[in-house]
Amino acid sequence: MRILLATTIKALRSEQFDLTTLENQLLSRGFSVDVLTLPFAIKRSTLVAQATSFRLLDVRNSADWLLSLSAPTHLLQHPNKIVVVADDLGRLEDCLQKKYLEDKNVLYLAERQLLYRAESVALAEARVKLCFSETCEDTLRQDELSGFQVVDPSQLGEGILDAIAPASEMMARPERLSA
Repeated sequence: MRILLATTIKALRSEQFDLTTLENQLLSRGFSVDVLTLPFAIKRSTLVAQATSFRLLDVRNSADWLLSLSAPTHLLQHPNKIVVVADDLGRLEDCLQKKYLEDKNVLYLAERQLLYRAESVALAEARVKLCFSETCEDTLRQDELSGFQVVDPSQLGEGILDAIAPASEMMARPERLSA
């Protein structure tokens, strides 16, 4: 089974897990793993355009599963998407807070709302939803995003395997035809 690990440049990755360790955990379990590292700059003039580009990128032919490990990669399209929401940079809102949250400009507020809605839709469509703490899970629930399982960051590989095992079996099981 092929897994595509999608993340952004080092500056926008969560500090809660190590990408190389996760990749090695999945490889040791017999998965084929590719890493897609996309650029993403928190720059007001290009945020919406960048997010739109991520959303239009369909990676369904690249792997059996997409594992989204950073906020903007949640926007990528794949029918078997796994999203991981970290406590520090788990959502676009977290990235925006570092620079622009205090801005009350009407245009910026509209753009922020647009990004928030796009990300909410992208998170809701994921087949597997993981987060790293109950606090994060509560915040997601307050934003009307449910179905997240809490997994320890050091056990992320195991959590992913546990979460996708039932779905992978269903994908691999041939349908029985009745006469």
